Amino acid sequence: MRLKITSILGLVLLALISTEAGATSYLSRDYYSAGDDCLYQLRERSISGEVVLGTDGLVGGDNCDGEFGGLPYIIESNITIESTGVLRIEPGVTVRFKDGPCNFTVYGTLIAEDVLFASDNVPPFPGDWSGIRLSGTNAAHSQFTDCAFEYGGASQNEVLAFVQCEDGADISIEGCEFRYSGHYGILTDGASPDIIGCTFSHCELFPIYQRSLDSFPNYDGNTFIENKHQGVLLGSGTIPNSGTWQNPGIPYVVSMFGGNGLLEIPRDVTLVLEAGTIVKFINNEGRLDVLGVLRAEGTPLQAVAFTSYANDWAGGDSNGDGDETSPAPGDFSAIRFLSGDSAASYLTCCMISYGGQGRAGTASVYLSLGANVTFNTCLIDHSADVGLKAINAYPQLLGCFFIANETAVLCTSGAQPALNHCSFYDNGYAVINESYTKVVGAQNCYWGHESGPFDNSDDTASGGFYNPFGQGDPVSDGVDYRGFLDEAFWGPTFSIRTNSGSFTTGDQFRLLAGYASLQGEMTLDAYIAFVFPSGDMIFYPDLGVMPTPIPLWLPAFSAVPEFGLWEPLVPGGIPLGEYSVLAAGFWPGTFDFVTNLAGSSFEIY
Repeated sequence: MRLKITSILGLVLLALISTEAGATSYLSRDYYSAGDDCLYQLRERSISGEVVLGTDGLVGGDNCDGEFGGLPYIIESNITIESTGVLRIEPGVTVRFKDGPCNFTVYGTLIAEDVLFASDNVPPFPGDWSGIRLSGTNAAHSQFTDCAFEYGGASQNEVLAFVQCEDGADISIEGCEFRYSGHYGILTDGASPDIIGCTFSHCELFPIYQRSLDSFPNYDGNTFIENKHQGVLLGSGTIPNSGTWQNPGIPYVVSMFGGNGLLEIPRDVTLVLEAGTIVKFINNEGRLDVLGVLRAEGTPLQAVAFTSYANDWAGGDSNGDGDETSPAPGDFSAIRFLSGDSAASYLTCCMISYGGQGRAGTASVYLSLGANVTFNTCLIDHSADVGLKAINAYPQLLGCFFIANETAVLCTSGAQPALNHCSFYDNGYAVINESYTKVVGAQNCYWGHESGPFDNSDDTASGGFYNPFGQGDPVSDGVDYRGFLDEAFWGPTFSIRTNSGSFTTGDQFRLLAGYASLQGEMTLDAYIAFVFPSGDMIFYPDLGVMPTPIPLWLPAFSAVPEFGLWEPLVPGGIPLGEYSVLAAGFWPGTFDFVTNLAGSSFEIY
């Protein structure tokens, strides 16, 4: 009688878990039929060997001899894939998770193609289940290809996303869909996965969260649809390693987590921002401090932007409030270049908008002693106070635009920025020089009106300038604005400099060049000349005394970030003293200037 009852219970269980499409396989408990007819067993909640979830059932692992469970696979509690374990999920399989903290924890390898990871609830809701957590370098061989993830992100077991990559789990995620997460689609923390051709939709927070600053994911061809916040959320703090922030197609949003909205590039670290990358700061104390090197490599059609969280014009509605807020001056603090090491920084085709909050000295861009940074065709606008403040620094500003700042450029403590072919519009002051004994060169600039800057202080007796009828933005004494332009300069703008200000015999010399053009396609003759301490001049690349043109083709609305043009070792016997290097572009076959005259100086001792 006992055997008969057991058989009846087994048949009832079999009927309950069978469908026309096949049976349901449970991966957290043991399920048996009567007698010797084992439907499915997984005796432990961890996988240390190789297991395959197939469309016909479990293959390998702890499967019962010759018997299969079927579809779909139901996860009732956590499954761990140990460092020696491999879980393969075949195309067409559906994996459903029960309520709450159900997830996979992967220390080994998980490979899934064309798999649906979903909630087992009817109807489903965002956050029904947790996610898949991959941790460690052993998990780096994991792959998700053409998979779909939905209704997860429950924030259980420290898992906040459908896929969470940690501690070197640099996995491949390609062609996948992430929809209806209760928190995030993907989270990275010390890992740099490939995220390629994926779609993120209806995430209740951000589609992607880079929780630690040592994550540099590879982004390419992703799509973002109707997520609550349009952005990649970033933790704040110190960026420990050199790397590139690729353009993910939505802005990076600097959060308060980890450092109150402050980012720092320390010495010996270089951060590169790809063309089109947008960085938004959530709070008005948010800033970027650069002690190492920042290379922002924008183009006219894909500028790099640093701006307010409320700026929907740059990268969409990141704060998710529609039209309720608008950007305002002082919405974030500044980009601060704080050491001589940061002089190697280079920004081309960048926008720095709505900064200047007081914590960083009321300037959207702040340069301390020795921070001789190069800015090529950049826009600094809508600062709460100063656009760019230089303190005993000698930055190059080539073809830059300053719009709607209280003061566009402020020079203190002997700072002498080189302003070349820059344009000023609607600033309370264009340039203020507080160190009148050191003249600030601002030649060949446009001041907002063809009549030049407004200068009603007559210091011509001491070699200064006077332009009381100028209708452009005002300037202080100590500013050389000769040769002012009657309209804005749209490039192309050349930059040129050396990798150091001083060299000796045997040192590695690097000549660095770059350009940006806001105009249409054109062909130029470029000339590059070296001026010796004696005043003699030779021309690159032949190093002869006759001018040698370098034919250049510049595509429309294009830029080339700074690159190494010439890299010899400093030879012995070369004359010691101060050298200059100059570069300019001309219409082919003429000596009619098309670009600015770029220049830099260095010493051989």
